[in-house]
Amino acid sequence: MDSYQPPGSNRISAARSVSARIVLFALAATLLPALGLGGVSYFVNRDLLGAKISQELRSSASFAAREADLWLKQREHDARLLAAANVIQT
Repeated sequence: MDSYQPPGSNRISAARSVSARIVLFALAATLLPALGLGGVSYFVNRDLLGAKISQELRSSASFAAREADLWLKQREHDARLLAAANVIQT
């Protein structure tokens, strides 16, 4: 036995189907480009940030090396002054 369908019900379900397809198309048309651009932006920025961090680390290491070298030269100078002082020599 077939279930009873009121007259015009096929048009309503067809209209719902068309409107649902339009809504799905609109969502896909807005979300797919946004997700694509977000993914591209993420990967580009990740690479740029990695390069920037590497540059900052190299700069910090170079600065620390210069400071350590300067400190060592000052201590060497202090040691030479103490070695040349008449008070220490006997």
